[in-house]
Amino acid sequence: ADQLPDINNINFSALNQSSGSSLIPGADEMMKQKEIEKAQEKMMSNANSPWFLKPEDVQKYNSIFDYFNKSQTGVLSLEEAQEAFMQTQLEEAVLEQIWGLIDTEETGEFDRKMF
Repeated sequence: ADQLPDINNINFSALNQSSGSSLIPGADEMMKQKEIEKAQEKMMSNANSPWFLKPEDVQKYNSIFDYFNKSQTGVLSLEEAQEAFMQTQLEEAVLEQIWGLIDTEETGEFDRKMF
């Protein structure tokens, strides 16, 4: 009668594929594809949000940010932001509210993502 191998003598690392950590060939690639699909689904569900920006809108706002970021630091200073805000022709009280929502850490500046 054949004896079962001793579990302590089995080289489990040799069972793994050299290209991945899964015992099932192709499982790593399938998992990556599933993650990509989940991310795409999430992105598309966000497309219905009023806060969703289309790629062309992002490009437009990045150009506006770059125009006002005269210091080219990647961060708008209070002075640069004021110049940008004044272009909107919104009332000062509204602009102050917007600034309060943006500058939650009270640093006096904000970056491209916040913009």
